[in-house]
Amino acid sequence: MIPLWLRIVWCTFWSLLTFKHMLLVATCLWALYIQMAFRVPSRLLFLIIPWIGTALSLLSLFFFLKQLFSHSKSDSEEHSQNPIRESLRVLEGGAGLLVRIFIYYSLFLYANAKLDTSPPVDQTAEIAAITGGEIELHAPIPLRWANLRSPTDPEKVTRVLLRWDEARKLWGGESVVLQTRRGYFRLPWIAKIERDEEKYSREALALSPTATAAWRN
Repeated sequence: MIPLWLRIVWCTFWSLLTFKHMLLVATCLWALYIQMAFRVPSRLLFLIIPWIGTALSLLSLFFFLKQLFSHSKSDSEEHSQNPIRESLRVLEGGAGLLVRIFIYYSLFLYANAKLDTSPPVDQTAEIAAITGGEIELHAPIPLRWANLRSPTDPEKVTRVLLRWDEARKLWGGESVVLQTRRGYFRLPWIAKIERDEEKYSREALALSPTATAAWRN
């Protein structure tokens, strides 16, 4: 039978691990929400997203190992001479850096949008394609993003995250209106993406000049 003191120590240890892991997950979830709400077309984001789940898992593992062997004198004496431990420390630093970049970049976008007092400006674009993936934050979270093509530069395609409500309404090949704002730090961000109802209504009126719904739109 397991002694009571050992069970108490193990429960405390496991609670600490779980709390730290869930805190990291909750912070990354918040960062993802900010990325969707105050999005900026960025290649960096789409390079980081596939690795965030792996980085979180590695950080949790490293924290577990640290807590498990933190009181081992022999381990602490050999710390500077153990190549395996040194490699693990490098991996931990890389995983931590990746998560920090994701969170700090989201904080920057939050400040850029929340402090922004510029008026919204509408820009038209065409959705070249809508694709999807997922990010592993304790559970797989589906993501959708759009490849946007500017009417003034059809060769240039930018990728932006779609909010879940937008992903249900928009389709590849549609013309859309982007509601953009200048940004407090002069980093333009996209507040909203909507179907270009005016364009489609004008096309409908060209075929049927008496279409009431098209005139209203």
